[in-house]
Amino acid sequence: MEISRSKWDSFIKCPLCFYLLEKHQIKPPSTPGHPINSRVDALLKKNWWIRAKGEPHPIFKEYNLNFVPYNGLDPETLKKYRFNRSGVRAKSKKTGIEIFGALDDLWLNKDTNEIVVLDYKATSNKKLGDYTSSDKHYHKSYLRQLDFYAYLLKLNDFKVHDIGYWLICNAQDESQKTFNKKVNFKTTLLSYKLKTDYIEDTLVDLKACLESDKMPKSGSDCDNCRWYDEKLILKKGDNDENIKAIEIINALLPSLVEMVKMQSNAKISNESDTKKFKELMKKNENEFKNLKKKLEEIEWAKKLPVHIAIKNSQWRKDYPHI
Repeated sequence: MEISRSKWDSFIKCPLCFYLLEKHQIKPPSTPGHPINSRVDALLKKNWWIRAKGEPHPIFKEYNLNFVPYNGLDPETLKKYRFNRSGVRAKSKKTGIEIFGALDDLWLNKDTNEIVVLDYKATSNKKLGDYTSSDKHYHKSYLRQLDFYAYLLKLNDFKVHDIGYWLICNAQDESQKTFNKKVNFKTTLLSYKLKTDYIEDTLVDLKACLESDKMPKSGSDCDNCRWYDEKLILKKGDNDENIKAIEIINALLPSLVEMVKMQSNAKISNESDTKKFKELMKKNENEFKNLKKKLEEIEWAKKLPVHIAIKNSQWRKDYPHI
């Protein structure tokens, strides 16, 4: 089994969405890509022409950092480390899962002779916030991203500096008054105290999730699940009929499930089971009538599996008065 950094992070954000995708191939709603960000990222990687010379970039001097681009990797290995489908790879100590992630770049702290983990970010914000103290879920993901990269390098026996960085290119240069086919960026370095001690435990949880037949709970930061949950909590008023239909469905679902099981397992072949089946039907006769009536009044409910079951099932034909 192999797990990418992005899949690991999707599990952290929402175990349920991760489970649905990985076990049942149910994809969450897609979002547009970030082509401009990707272009900035690609240019930054090409721009570190000083790597071969081992000279510091001007931004290192600006922040008083004794760093240089790390040139301890041959070009092919660096290219592999940066490629999404290969990246840096290692085996989890507790699970045996092969984990991998694609780095943007590596620097060297000349004071400590340690590898410095970093990631490039492109944005456009008048007030550039501090990712490390932000409560935004995507900023929390940025922190985990650096943590994961650092852990991959540690598993590959690199000596890793305990501070990671984001090189942020912010398209908010107020001195630029016209477009003229270009956008000016201000470049900022933001530091972060790395944490890697939690990663193995999350991989244990991830593996258990994949091996379970029980769906996990949603993540607190999942916008997809939040939207779905809020959609179900319909307001009173114009939606009274919808709410009532949902309440009836929820109330009758256990009985429907039991009937389907009895039918599919051919358990109504003898007299006692037939009697039990009829008693169950009689008990819920009025509720089924109400359910059928309500569902027929609601256009979207006609597509529900329970409506199809009521309309087409064998017991529906056997009991046409319902």
